[in-house]
Amino acid sequence: MEPIHAQHLSEPKLVVLDITAADEATAHAVMTVLDQQWATSGIGPVRKVPG
Repeated sequence: MEPIHAQHLSEPKLVVLDITAADEATAHAVMTVLDQQWATSGIGPVRKVPG
């Protein structure tokens, strides 16, 4: 995953979360709860890192 740099956070009150989970189902569950509680950009794709 690419690092998040200051130029990516140009809008006030913008928060970027990097969610790490043991499996895809857990990651989707966490993103679903966040999506229901706050204004989010929606559930993004899950990326898997081999190993």
